[in-house]
Amino acid sequence: MNKKMKGSFDAGEKKHQKLDTKNKKIISLLLENSRMAFTEIAHKVGLSKESVQYRFKQLIEKDHILLTYPEIDFWKLGYRRYHILLLLDESDQEKQKEFIESLHNNKSVIRVLEFSDHWDLEITVLAKNLHDFDRVAEKILAPHEGLIQNKEIEAEIDRMELHSFPEFKTVLDNKVIIEGTGEKSTYDEYDLKILKLLSKDARMSTYKMIKSVGLSADAIGLRIKKLQKKEIIKKFTCMLNFSAFSYQGFTFCFNTACLTRTEANKFFYYASESPNIIAVKRMLGTWDVKSYLVVKDPSDFHQLIKDIKAKFGRNIRSYETWVIYKEHLFNPFPEILLKSYEKKESKK
Repeated sequence: MNKKMKGSFDAGEKKHQKLDTKNKKIISLLLENSRMAFTEIAHKVGLSKESVQYRFKQLIEKDHILLTYPEIDFWKLGYRRYHILLLLDESDQEKQKEFIESLHNNKSVIRVLEFSDHWDLEITVLAKNLHDFDRVAEKILAPHEGLIQNKEIEAEIDRMELHSFPEFKTVLDNKVIIEGTGEKSTYDEYDLKILKLLSKDARMSTYKMIKSVGLSADAIGLRIKKLQKKEIIKKFTCMLNFSAFSYQGFTFCFNTACLTRTEANKFFYYASESPNIIAVKRMLGTWDVKSYLVVKDPSDFHQLIKDIKAKFGRNIRSYETWVIYKEHLFNPFPEILLKSYEKKESKK
């Protein structure tokens, strides 16, 4: 990733000017499909193709849009998502920086969030199973064990990435992804190379991929369509710089006495209707449900939590909210996916 040090959240981010309605519409369309042709965007927004191209370039250069990428169903590639929550020793800031930098170089890490709350870091990783996750976690934590004061681990059961933008709410085609169910898909090294390139720039043309993939543009285009048909690629979307729009990020976690599938689906539906909820996950671990929220004003956050408690209060037994201070890393295609495949093929 070209912008690995830039994340959706940074409390020290300098705020940019407000977006006009046209740019909000462009962003909304790109959240829904970041490979949408400029001509189609222009038609929907009511601008010329050239104007849309210029506005898109400005949104990228000003770090309003940080990345366009495919949302990948990692289970279909044989992987699951796990979370590591850490409380760190604050007495040595230099060692903390070294630890976070090491996460950038780890081939299994998807995301690193820093909190100003009960936990300091949330690290999301890919692993094939619990034994594989144990190995991944040890590799991450063992060299820095003196820095770690407490930890918890979680596994994702279901999740819904909402790709919402409160500035201009559009009903998107958000689907709940159930981890660890359904059939794994067949794929090869060419597919992985394509996914890797698209994860750096979802709008990359098939012609630009020819040299890196080793196939013709037409063959690459067909493979992208097959990856979508198999739902390895759930959708093409983009990563927004919420801090640049003056949004604060929060994590809201809660427990229930028994979270049934019906009740979980109700909360997923509720989240899909809220412009301020950008992701929901049903977890195996300390918390049953974890949601990620963005708000501009503390009063908005207060009202949102009150509304959740009013609608789901009979299910919620306990809850916590964590303030997101900074997103240190987001990698939609961890290198382990390609390295693991190459290793498997070399053994044949």
